[in-house]
Order: sequence, then C-alpha cells, then structure tokens
Amino acid sequence: MLQQEQLARFVHSLPLRHDALLGPGARSTPGALIPVRQLLERGLTPGNVRDDLAVDLFTRHVHAALETAMRDWAEGHADDPVAHLRALFRLAFHGVAQA
Repeated sequence: MLQQEQLARFVHSLPLRHDALLGPGARSTPGALIPVRQLLERGLTPGNVRDDLAVDLFTRHVHAALETAMRDWAEGHADDPVAHLRALFRLAFHGVAQA
C-alpha cells in the first residue's frame, strides 16, 4: 500500500467494494482475512474471544475496520495509515465506552 501510494489511494477511494462485484458463491471471507478468522477461532477455546456471537461476525468487523482505515487514508483523512488502523482496531476490539 505504501510502496505504490497513488495506486492504493485510487483503489481504496472507489465507491464500490470489490467483493460486492464477485457475485453469488464468492468466498465470504476474503483470503487476506483467513488468518484473522483462524486467530479469532483459536481465541474461543481459552475464552479470550467472546462466544455469544459468530466468528464470521467478528471477522467482518475486523474487515470493516481495515476497509475504513484504508479508505480514510486514501481520502486524506489519516496521515499515518498504521496509526489510524491501530486506533480503529482499538475501537473495534474495545468499543467506545470509557473503561
């Protein structure tokens, strides 16, 4: 993303999500998120991840945070994409309420 910044900014600023264009039968979890899903599944056993919601929902939640971070960066709303992604992950995993 940072090596080809202009191309990455263009791709992530497009209004259409690429997975929406794949049609029926497309994989529900993008390939890049399969390791994320596997980590979340492994977190269920020791009780590190809540078990009252489906892992698919958690995976989509992480995917949404990634997409938001990339779009924000592409549209110039975030100068440091890594720091912005970390902030969105903190929000995704810990919520908005004060601890």
